[in-house]
Amino acid sequence: MEKSRVLRGCNHLLHQANISVTLKQLLVIMRLVFICALLVLSVSFGEALKCNLCVSEGDSCVPSTQTCPSYMDACGSVLYISPPLGITRSCMNMATCQSYLHMPNVAAICCSTDLCN
Repeated sequence: MEKSRVLRGCNHLLHQANISVTLKQLLVIMRLVFICALLVLSVSFGEALKCNLCVSEGDSCVPSTQTCPSYMDACGSVLYISPPLGITRSCMNMATCQSYLHMPNVAAICCSTDLCN
């Protein structure tokens, strides 16, 4: 369909609703609606959280990077203090990560910014 034909159709509908706009005004309104829709989509599809990822026995590990799925909203580092020593760094659910804070012989860090663990 031609752009001018679509605009005339929209203008016809507006006139039936007793709304008077020129084709130029209608084009401006349509552009604004389109820009607003793009802004809403860009906010709702923001980048996913990125966390360090490693699991090891002992007190150190060489991390890689992990992109978190949408249901995991935190980066966590969990150090198991009692033997055997171990460390885990990964994406986690914040509630799960915070549950480690209350466990004996475990040190945990929970955060929600990229690569904060």
